[in-house]
Amino acid sequence: DFSGNNFHGTVVGASPIQDRFGNDSSAYYFDGINDLIRVTSVISNIDTMSISLWVQLDGNQGGSYIQIGHDGNIICNGYTLGSGSTGIGNSGLKLITRSSCIGNRVTSFVMSDSNWFNLVFVKENLLGSYYLDGVFLGSQTLLSIIPPSDSVYFGHSSENYNGVPGSVPGNPMKGKLDDIGIWNRVLSASEITNLYSGSVTTSSTDTITSCDPYTWTNGVTYTTSNNTAIDTFVNAAGCDSIVTLNLTNLSIPQD
Repeated sequence: DFSGNNFHGTVVGASPIQDRFGNDSSAYYFDGINDLIRVTSVISNIDTMSISLWVQLDGNQGGSYIQIGHDGNIICNGYTLGSGSTGIGNSGLKLITRSSCIGNRVTSFVMSDSNWFNLVFVKENLLGSYYLDGVFLGSQTLLSIIPPSDSVYFGHSSENYNGVPGSVPGNPMKGKLDDIGIWNRVLSASEITNLYSGSVTTSSTDTITSCDPYTWTNGVTYTTSNNTAIDTFVNAAGCDSIVTLNLTNLSIPQD
């Protein structure tokens, strides 16, 4: 969890894999059978929220990308976002939301079965809005939910389906997930566009005092003070992190 809230997940079966940038062990692959990631922290109020996640499906199996709460027929609470045909978990690629086992809201939006895509879901009470790759798809009225009282699951809608310990989890997805974010507010249109375009650039200053010639991260050796040099790295979101050097050089010139 890069948010600083320490909502770290427990990986159950899912495999680290290359992300959409080609970085090793930076996304997770779910096998469509019993892989999942569980975050034990409960998000109890989801009247207003936004969810963003990068998805690359492996075929058209369908399944749950994220479950806030537990949706296993007997234990029913929270909200599910995933794909299927007439319901989450049915073979198909239509984007679907489901409320606490009560019922599915099937959209007409069809997900890719092979390419990475960025999906953003915004919930304002019973109005759900969908964005794909930064573009607004549409909105629909959602069903009422039972407030979540269980963990957050990725790659499944429950850990023990029908409340039976050791049983196969419900509605498994087959594919990859990466860069998942959950907010307790409505994201703006520009924020949603930035999540897709990768323009979330960060910046910082590297302040250094040296009594000798100093070689910085860009490979240049400075013999005098400098506050204009910059170097670019990759931040946790896979975007540019621009660092500016603030060097005070106290070395005494040699005759």
